[in-house]
Amino acid sequence: MDILINKKGDIVMKDKFNENLREARLRKRLTQQQVADKLGIAKSTYCQYETGASEPNVLRLKELARILETTGDALLGIEVNAKSRFDEMQEKYGTKRLMDYMDAIDKLTGDKQ
Repeated sequence: MDILINKKGDIVMKDKFNENLREARLRKRLTQQQVADKLGIAKSTYCQYETGASEPNVLRLKELARILETTGDALLGIEVNAKSRFDEMQEKYGTKRLMDYMDAIDKLTGDKQ
């Protein structure tokens, strides 16, 4: 997969869904049959996604992203800012303050790791 970083630090991927999908599958070392089985569809249907003959609906796109441990944006070839929201918040508030906020949120929501 062609992944480029532009001058703004954004990751730019190929704009062809089928090529992005194939590359994401290969990175996970999965066969077309394995992905199709995880989706609960026929291998021939999945193959149509990779050849560009067909495209999945939004719900199936979300499931593909989950299976392939990527994002729908990445599969669709949408530019993704390489700098995470966490990094932005860390710069703005500092690491300790940000971690304090996250701990407070965990206490409110009952999240335990």
